[in-house]
Amino acid sequence: MQGLSASFVAANSSIIRESLPRHASTLTLLKRILLMTVKLSLAQTAQFSLGVSLVAVVGRIGVRELGATSLANGLINATVFAFGAGFSGALETKLSHTYSRNPKDKMYGVYTLRMFVMLLILFLLLSPTILFVDRLLVAIGQDQEVIDFVGEFCRLSIWGSFFAMLLELLRRYFACQYLDTSFSVALVVGAVIYPFLLIGMVQLMGFSGAALGWSIFVIALCIGLVLYLVVTKKYAENWNGIEDAMYRNWKPLLTLSMASMAMMLSEWVALEINNICSGFGTKEELAAFGITYQVSGVCWSIASGSYIASSVMVGSAVGERRPVLARKMAYLGLGTSLAISLTNVLILFLTRNYFPYIFTNDEKVVEIVISLQKYLFVYHVFDTLQSCMMGVLRGCGMQKQGAIIIFLVYSVIGVPLGLLLFFLTNFGIGALWLGPAVGVTAFGFPVYLYMMLRYIKWDRLEPSTETYDAMMEEDSGVSKGSNEGRISHEPLAFGAPRGGSFAAGAAGGLKCEPLCGAGSQLMAEEAGKEDSASNPKANKTE
Repeated sequence: MQGLSASFVAANSSIIRESLPRHASTLTLLKRILLMTVKLSLAQTAQFSLGVSLVAVVGRIGVRELGATSLANGLINATVFAFGAGFSGALETKLSHTYSRNPKDKMYGVYTLRMFVMLLILFLLLSPTILFVDRLLVAIGQDQEVIDFVGEFCRLSIWGSFFAMLLELLRRYFACQYLDTSFSVALVVGAVIYPFLLIGMVQLMGFSGAALGWSIFVIALCIGLVLYLVVTKKYAENWNGIEDAMYRNWKPLLTLSMASMAMMLSEWVALEINNICSGFGTKEELAAFGITYQVSGVCWSIASGSYIASSVMVGSAVGERRPVLARKMAYLGLGTSLAISLTNVLILFLTRNYFPYIFTNDEKVVEIVISLQKYLFVYHVFDTLQSCMMGVLRGCGMQKQGAIIIFLVYSVIGVPLGLLLFFLTNFGIGALWLGPAVGVTAFGFPVYLYMMLRYIKWDRLEPSTETYDAMMEEDSGVSKGSNEGRISHEPLAFGAPRGGSFAAGAAGGLKCEPLCGAGSQLMAEEAGKEDSASNPKANKTE
């Protein structure tokens, strides 16, 4: 995948490298996004399979332990994962735009360090919630015996919680510079080892061993990924080490992070409310809802590579100021996610009477799981499209709009509808899946169609990056006279003529300071040849 590495101009080189050829066919683009999707989906599925392994192993202890583990794991997802992935979504935007402009831009490392500090602060703020959530659940009337297990699990899992957030940062750090193969291999190998670690820990320590096993695994995985970067020196080109720049100018990244977090949080917290409310049903209903919740997570993760691939590819195209390519990658990403979700539903439908036994042998629980599947199938297809659309919006730097829509889909329509049906009618536990399904299909899907077809002005999108300025260069040891790691971030008019020299281009609205001498001139000449060869009358950038 190194051939996909996108840049504006490669520093210290006169060779112009782009993420994709200027006139790549749709089939070529589809192959690229499929390749990236498969690698990232393997990693995400491996990560979500950890929850399935956890529930499956603990489920053999008892129904109460199964329900408690599912509830605790959901709470961890709604706090640690949702906040970590939400904030890291902003990093995804910054890194994809930065790397596509110049793979050696030191801002890549600065953004990563800023996000690391933000996540550490966020973890400290979340810790009390994780440690004492059981008291809140008991106060609202949850089953004391079940919640005792939930509290025990959450308190023991606190040791691995920050590393779970760090894993989301590392996922973006690897993906945005096309190191997704290494990340995927690490997670897949880890997912194979994890069940055996869990079984050993549970046999040794009982229920407590499950939470400690999860913490040990996440810590070891993060350490392994960081060691890989250190040993292979993959970090060296775009990172100057710890520097003062990491503490400066937080506002742009923090603002983007808040919107990105709102996108993720609106969905995960809303669904976690459903997960908590399932505890007001019977212990069999709680266990059944927990099983479908885990299955939904795995199905989501199987398609998740298309979400991140869409974000990275669209973000790279925006960073290169290629609006037509950005739009095309968005459509290909959405089509890929739809195909994967339909395949997931087909497999689940064919195995609908068998897969519940992976989690439990309780016939009543299995019966309830089978009855919930029809709602789960509809929800999964449209939720997959929604998640991919959120990836497209992250690539465009439009997290705020995505956060508003997600909030309306879940917090205003989906979850309230499900809770009303669950508590005020005899609809049963299925209402907790029906509500979100209605929200994402009846409201979310039409809005996303409108955004893709009419709302997003592709030719007006601008890269969301900063200049590695003179002050930062002094802090990082880069001489003021060097152009390495520096790029111009002034607006580039999409209608500006690209032929000729940069000086001539600036007169037509294109501004760019010389980056590497002959390299900049070569880029201008190649761009001019490209336009004259493909369409002499064209006056817009792809």
